[in-house]
Amino acid sequence: MSLQDWYLRLINSRYKELIIVSLVIFLIAFGSVMYNYIVNGKFFELSTEITGGYLIILPSKASLQDLNALLSKINVSDYSIYEVGGNFYIEARDINSDLLIQELNAIGISEREISIQRFSSYVGGIIFNQLSLLLIISTLIISFLIWVRFRERRSVIGIISVILWDMFITLALINLVKLRVGPVGLVTLIGILGFAIDNNIVLSTNVYQEKDLSFDDRIKMSLKVGLLMELFVVLVVIPLYLLIDLPIIKEFSLIWLFIVLADSYAYLFFNVPLYRYFEEISKHQ
Repeated sequence: MSLQDWYLRLINSRYKELIIVSLVIFLIAFGSVMYNYIVNGKFFELSTEITGGYLIILPSKASLQDLNALLSKINVSDYSIYEVGGNFYIEARDINSDLLIQELNAIGISEREISIQRFSSYVGGIIFNQLSLLLIISTLIISFLIWVRFRERRSVIGIISVILWDMFITLALINLVKLRVGPVGLVTLIGILGFAIDNNIVLSTNVYQEKDLSFDDRIKMSLKVGLLMELFVVLVVIPLYLLIDLPIIKEFSLIWLFIVLADSYAYLFFNVPLYRYFEEISKHQ
């Protein structure tokens, strides 16, 4: 038995269980994201480029322990440190830059080796609000267009459910690894729409317009397109993440990887079982 045959047998025999398991996973992810919002006032951590603050870049001469001690000494509490490409990156909401330089000089890091950038929260707030609005409006418009195209409410249910799944699973994974999302990350999150919509259009078209074929054959046609696209993205973003030591590339590729993982699961174990459930309902109407 091929892997594809095993998968189709699983869908036909366990589609209800797969839907239930997927809903449980979604509720856990949704709950974790909402908990983060209730406790911290935000769905996920934003970088200083969005919230405003300081970004300090310095060579990895000192240890992480020394830097933590140094920041504690000058009363900096709200900060994060990460190391990429032989440099330390420190993000802080507020910091006395003159005192920081003085303390860094004392541990052997000269002023010319230190880069300090300050970001305003005003521009970052505009970017965040506009992209959030764009995501909501795009979802509503595309759902309406799909309903007009297919005149089938089940297609709209399918696409909205997968968009919500992809969004909250991706955000839960971002929170899990404590990734701070900047402007590039926010733009990357719009890719959720592309994956959810593209795969759903292909799946909906095959399920509702290829009635002369069996359900299994219609799903086989859809899998060839959906999984090939997601495999292509994985083959691109993994080398990017592993080979290029730039924070902006790490953020971009990691978020894309989360989107692909979330959408691949949703496509195989939530969306297809959902259409199988709709197919079963249609037989009894």
